[in-house]
Amino acid sequence: MRVAVIQRSKAAGMSLEQIAVLLDDGSAGRHEVLQGHLDDLDRRMEEMRMSRAMTEHAMRCRSHDISTCPRFRASVSDVLSRL
Repeated sequence: MRVAVIQRSKAAGMSLEQIAVLLDDGSAGRHEVLQGHLDDLDRRMEEMRMSRAMTEHAMRCRSHDISTCPRFRASVSDVLSRL
């Protein structure tokens, strides 16, 4: 059971420190660590959703140069604004 939890947690991006807290039945900080991991999962899932939408548009787009397509450019505008 512990090995399965470790493997699943690692695959989901948890650090070994986070996994240790998860598996420590006496850990006072378990909920904080797990909430942090849930927040990270939500952020990563949103990034993957946006990446999927961008990729789907790129597959259907008829622009010869995808970077000139206004809709494609809009799909990365949030990233461009952080540069």
